[in-house]
Amino acid sequence: MSKPKNPILDAFATLKDHGFRRTRTTFIRARGETALVINLQKSRWGERYYINIGIWFTAVGPTPSSLRTELCHIHGRLPGSRDVVLALATDQPVPEEEDPYAWRVRVIRDFLEHDVLPLANECKTVQSTRRLFETGVFASWGVSIAAREVLGLPPI
Repeated sequence: MSKPKNPILDAFATLKDHGFRRTRTTFIRARGETALVINLQKSRWGERYYINIGIWFTAVGPTPSSLRTELCHIHGRLPGSRDVVLALATDQPVPEEEDPYAWRVRVIRDFLEHDVLPLANECKTVQSTRRLFETGVFASWGVSIAAREVLGLPPI
């Protein structure tokens, strides 16, 4: 018997086309002055998933081969639209007129391509990451002391 398809991991496969390498549910891409980590975290209370993102600055140290989002210099959870949240909750029904598998893959892939990848592409340098920081994108994210130093931000 074949293993059932996972629409979430199948949607995340698009990240490989953008230079990310996969280890289980974590995708890492090292480019320029940063490494970007995208992790798919399963909830303890059901078939729901969350997208965590981390940014590692190579100026602080070389990129570890096994990097987790919570170890990154900047890390947080990317919010999604109502549809994205529903697509990441595989225990919830989807709109009746849609094939559940195809709908989830489409919604998650669109979110990755229109929200996650532009953020990833913007964070290739310290300077561009600082510009994003100044817009408030990382307002609710964890920012380490080392990240503040690299970004030239005042201590908190």
